[in-house]
Amino acid sequence: MLGNRIKKIFILYRGNIVAQALNLVVFFGATYYFPIDIIGTYFIFVAIAEICGSFFSLQSHLTIALANTFKDKYQNWKAGFNIILLFHVLFIVGIIIIYFLQRSFFSGVFAFKLWYFLLPISSLFFGMNQLGEHYLIAIYRYSFVSRLKFIRVVSFSSVVLVFILEPNSINALILGYLVGQITQVVGYYFLAYRRLSIKFSILEVKILLIQFFNKYKHILILNTIVSPINIISNQLPVILLPILYSKSVTANYGIVFKTLLFPVMLFSQVYGQDIYVKASNIFNKKEPLSNFWKLELRKLFIIAIIPFIIIYLISPWFYEKVMGQEWLLAGDITRIILIWMFINFIKTPLASLISILQLQKKWLVFEVFQLIGRLLIFFISYVFTFSVQYTLTLYALISSFAGIILLIYIYYSIGRKGF
Repeated sequence: MLGNRIKKIFILYRGNIVAQALNLVVFFGATYYFPIDIIGTYFIFVAIAEICGSFFSLQSHLTIALANTFKDKYQNWKAGFNIILLFHVLFIVGIIIIYFLQRSFFSGVFAFKLWYFLLPISSLFFGMNQLGEHYLIAIYRYSFVSRLKFIRVVSFSSVVLVFILEPNSINALILGYLVGQITQVVGYYFLAYRRLSIKFSILEVKILLIQFFNKYKHILILNTIVSPINIISNQLPVILLPILYSKSVTANYGIVFKTLLFPVMLFSQVYGQDIYVKASNIFNKKEPLSNFWKLELRKLFIIAIIPFIIIYLISPWFYEKVMGQEWLLAGDITRIILIWMFINFIKTPLASLISILQLQKKWLVFEVFQLIGRLLIFFISYVFTFSVQYTLTLYALISSFAGIILLIYIYYSIGRKGF
């Protein structure tokens, strides 16, 4: 039974498997050509772009699978699309205003670089990709999503190769990221745009958004607050390690995080999207969710345990022999955060039930306390000048504990609500 489910996931997402593997190969290759500080800066840029994209999209993609009919799913997609465009137009206008203000009044004080303008654009396409992916998965176009992710990575890789002769340019990786996002958006929205009415007036948009907000305000308000907090919380090392230590430390952590995120993104996240759609159907039919939750928890544990043990054993050797002396720290970091990523692998799919069970308020409280706890770790590390290894050990421990608490609470809520 489990073998058939894994086989089905592999067939549906085989393009994504190749894409993620190719993405890792490109990054491992980039470590030979780009200075380590450039790679660290790239990880910081992507972290900020995803935080912004999460906030300005109002997490509207989470509403798509909750709709019962194809028409409603499509209406939710249209509403989400207009929300993303509206808020990112305001974001881009804000960046332009700040740019001209600093030129007029603070000339010579701020170094306003090109990627400040690329940031809102990257954020826009990140949000649009989230929305497009959830829409196509909600209508069961898994293979199409998988192929587009592969095309995105090929686009990213091609741009990086073009800039390979300029190893000191951060533009190579950032522009590669942006081109990859644009490529994926074009593919996602090609199918949806064919259904758009030619007559799409401002009044229709206004009515659609009002109806959409009234129906899903609990998701739009709470998830818009909690999701960026969650991303900030998970990206704290990328943002704070260069302040406490150096960009080279950030690069080591970033490459490890990306490598370990490979199984989470590759299987756990796409498996989680599958769980989200199935759980939504169970919920809409008013059938019990508790047995479904326990079954999926057991499956995820069985799937994860052996691969993560292998990663623990080979990671120090891999980074030393394959990537070189600059990346020795990556082997230590892998072992330090592996238990957290193992729990994350299991938690990520099951956390999709939060929206279905309407636990956003509790999730917000949970994420705020987790963020405070993680910030305290870095503050204490700064005061007592802890080593990188000790700081990340504390960070991984508090993150692992928080993940277990969240899983327990989701299961408790299923029973309490009678699902």
